Amino acid sequence: MEKKRLRPFIILLVLCCVVIVGCDKKQDEAQNQTPTVDQTPPPSPPAPAPNIENEEQAREFIKQQMAQMEARIEVMDAKAAYALALPEAKKWDAQARLYQLKGEKKLTPDGTASMWTAYFATQTDARNTPRSEQGKKLTVLMSDGRVMKVNPKETPEDIKFSAPCYAFLPDEKLNSKEALAKCIAGLKSKHGTAADSAELKRLIYTSKQDDSGYKPVWELNTSINGSAATAVINAVTGMVMDN
Repeated sequence: MEKKRLRPFIILLVLCCVVIVGCDKKQDEAQNQTPTVDQTPPPSPPAPAPNIENEEQAREFIKQQMAQMEARIEVMDAKAAYALALPEAKKWDAQARLYQLKGEKKLTPDGTASMWTAYFATQTDARNTPRSEQGKKLTVLMSDGRVMKVNPKETPEDIKFSAPCYAFLPDEKLNSKEALAKCIAGLKSKHGTAADSAELKRLIYTSKQDDSGYKPVWELNTSINGSAATAVINAVTGMVMDN
């Protein structure tokens, strides 16, 4: 009889112990958890306003901003430019082939430039020959590492003012860094040490005629002491050619 009266109290005591142990366990888990820390960096403070007090300082500030913008412009070499332009040419005509590639703007001794223009013509167009170079053509303009404009030259008026196609060019001779170095060496052989300060204008992969026909060449246009100076090398042999 005594045991029956004590049974509810025993059950209640057990339940209290279970609750107390559970609470302690949750408290321990909460203490052991690593608090979450916000890793988001604080926003950058706004750039201070330039201290411009006169026209000269304004011009200098604009010059600095332009220099920073130009530094962000992407440059590429001839191989990269050709790889970028070729898919556009093949969409225009599956038989399209390169006949000229011109790099300019920020031309460097590494053979890179910020602007390239690729000229394609249709291989099967009988008018694209050394004697009659007025077949249909395609011009692909690239700047800052991307295609900017694709310009078909198919009407008589457009073709009239397009670059003539005298011969198609081998795409395995597109090492513009090596070509530019050889062109500069050609300039030094003609202009001496003055060529060291040459301002690089444009580098052109094209074709020129000699006694045995049209040859793929690299042509470098520069300015030395304010005067135009050009060097041309045979793209196959690397030899300097007369120009």
